[in-house]
Amino acid sequence: MPIFPTTDRSHSPPVVTGGIIALTVLVFFWQLLWSGQAPPGFPPWASPAAMQLALDPSGGRWWTLLSHALIHAGWMHLIFNMLGLMVFGPLVEARLGRIGFGLLYVCGAVGAALAHIGMTGAPAVGASGAIAAVAGAFLILWPTVRLMVPLATVPIPAWVLIGLYIAKDLYLSGPGHALAGNIATWAHLGGYGVGIVSALVLLWLRLLPRSPFDVLSMFERWRRKSAFRASVAEGERAAASRRVSPVDEQALNDIALRRAAISERVAARDLAGAARLYAELVAAHAGADAATTLPRKAQLELATHLMATGERVLGVLAYERFAKVYRDEPEARQVRLLVAMVCLREFNQPERAAGMLSGLRTRLSAADDLALFDELKAELDRVRPDPGAAML
Repeated sequence: MPIFPTTDRSHSPPVVTGGIIALTVLVFFWQLLWSGQAPPGFPPWASPAAMQLALDPSGGRWWTLLSHALIHAGWMHLIFNMLGLMVFGPLVEARLGRIGFGLLYVCGAVGAALAHIGMTGAPAVGASGAIAAVAGAFLILWPTVRLMVPLATVPIPAWVLIGLYIAKDLYLSGPGHALAGNIATWAHLGGYGVGIVSALVLLWLRLLPRSPFDVLSMFERWRRKSAFRASVAEGERAAASRRVSPVDEQALNDIALRRAAISERVAARDLAGAARLYAELVAAHAGADAATTLPRKAQLELATHLMATGERVLGVLAYERFAKVYRDEPEARQVRLLVAMVCLREFNQPERAAGMLSGLRTRLSAADDLALFDELKAELDRVRPDPGAAML
């Protein structure tokens, strides 16, 4: 079924994708030239010349592990396969590069052939296994991209559509369904496996740069959001337990001693040690936001260190307390923008982001800061249709 991405494709032309399509179409026309030589009772594509390229389960022709992806069993077989490559190929090629995409396609064709040979004894033709590898990589690299399917009223996320195709092939590959309708389902599943595993390994090893849209980045954002929500909930519970009585003198003394120790570590440039002590301070006195905020310079340095070392949950909390306690300091403007951006885009905390943006725009003067504010305000309006008070 033809499917069309609804995303922007403003990147370099998909040269390899176009080249594969052109080569496959040319080979199909070559098949037509030999179609009159098909043995009696065989389909037109099954000429002796074409069968030399078909997947050979007997293992006598090793090149058919790849060449089978160049021939097709009719016009509809060719058209639907090439439509699938046109849909998934350009975006995957943009992420992997031309060489990487070409290697993925070749490995997908070979992997699909090996899976088919391992599970069936029938010859096979078609590029669907190699295209399944491209679709599998698409699933990992662009899972939330919406695809428009003919007759559908709304675009469908890629993970839903590709997941349905995988589920279909899993069902048809079960007992009693092998090669159902002459569909080489095991070749499809082998291709999906090659694409999914390849993309995950490249992202995991950082051989492929992460993007905000791939599966691993989405999982990391989910993990940070969960940790942030847990931290906020713990702080709220701790604060509620302390509201029954004012902070006693012993608690104030403990806070003062801990703050002094943290400030000493910051002054000595032991920011890792200061971060550890600060985490303990926040956990021990979660309800005393202002009291647990360090002197201006120390708080800012510590928050910056936490963000730079990946401790984004605690880093955002430290920046947020800096912005509240030192609201009139020049650094507070950029800090509030940063906190709003992280809370909105990573932690899914629009109300917290709105608190940082409230009243901020009139305090900004730099063009970049104003542009970022407007961008964040527009995003906030989309997730909060009725934002209430103005944020100027």
